[in-house]
Order: sequence, then structure tokens, then C-alpha cells
Amino acid sequence: MIRDAEIETLLLSFTTPLFRAAGLDANQLRIRLVKDAALNAFVTSGNRMFINTGLLQQAGSADEIVGTMAHETAHVAHGDGDRDDVGPGVLDDPGPADPGPAA
Repeated sequence: MIRDAEIETLLLSFTTPLFRAAGLDANQLRIRLVKDAALNAFVTSGNRMFINTGLLQQAGSADEIVGTMAHETAHVAHGDGDRDDVGPGVLDDPGPADPGPAA
């Protein structure tokens, strides 16, 4: 797991309209970055969305990332967030990142 307030804030800005459209509270979402080269993203209980750094590095455009996040938002909306197949330590929450001043 890595923390990068700038990237997390950008990703939150991508998901806010997605959550709103799904009838979810975007203020309850937590985005976490997983240091993993695989193209992957997933959600867990507690509205936590995990984005692999490999997805960010290999995506051809921001639209591909938003599309993936829209897919994950659908999982949240449908209550599909419980995961038991995630490796040890991945779900440990290192605490909030300081996103800096609101834009």
C-alpha cells in the first residue's frame, strides 16, 4: 500500500460524480493505492476502493481509469464489497492522507 494525497484526491474527483449517479455518498468513499503492477482494482466493505498502481501506470487514458472506477462503484452500489481473497496486509489502513486544501 502506498499513500499519495495528490493521486488520491484526483481519483476521488473522478469517483464523486459516479457515486452521486449511483445514489451513494462520495464522502464515505476511501481510495487506497496498492503497489502492484497488475491491472486491477477492487472494493471492500466500508466503501474502500483499492486501485493498483499498475492500472494507473498502464492505462491508456484517464477515461480507462474512470471506466474501471465506474465498474467498482457498481460493486459498491450492489453491496459486493466483502472480500476474503485479498493478500495479508493489503487491507490494513495506514490512516488518512492529507489531501491538502479543497479545490
